[in-house]
Amino acid sequence: MNERYEEHHQTISHNDRARLLIYPKFQIALLAFNWLILLGAFGSIWLQIQNITSRFHAFGTEAQLGVGHGYFAFIEMQSRMLYMHLLVAFGTAAILTTALTLVISHRLAGPLARMKHHFEKTADSGRFKPIHFRTDDFLSEMAPAINEAFRSVEARAVKVGQVGPHLTLVVANLNDDPTKKSA
Repeated sequence: MNERYEEHHQTISHNDRARLLIYPKFQIALLAFNWLILLGAFGSIWLQIQNITSRFHAFGTEAQLGVGHGYFAFIEMQSRMLYMHLLVAFGTAAILTTALTLVISHRLAGPLARMKHHFEKTADSGRFKPIHFRTDDFLSEMAPAINEAFRSVEARAVKVGQVGPHLTLVVANLNDDPTKKSA
């Protein structure tokens, strides 16, 4: 195995990658919005079917057709079929939109979880290792920018480390009050 692959896969364990919800708060909110839109669209269609069915009943009543007339049975059969097809379409759409929303949210939440974990490890260890994202993830272009920022901070820290002992000496001399003479 190459080193980059190992570094990349050490950051997030297999169990973390296989979790259905990486950032539950974000992903559940996204799913809820998706379902609300879906319910709104299908609810609107349901109401339109009810409206049309009641209009057809009104046409039959205005034409003075009897309650047992085949026209009314036909309308009822058609509306039941429409509702059944609408429920099947809703179920299919709900399954597909949930699956696709989870896939897309993983492509966004995965890099966010990886960054959080990477920053925590960097803070704990005090050592920076480059971060890598999967190529098909959203935010994959962030990895080079993050790595460059850390390298820049690391380079400045080295410079401060080289100047640090001199600064400590200067600060110590500044703290010495020349007006006070030791006895």
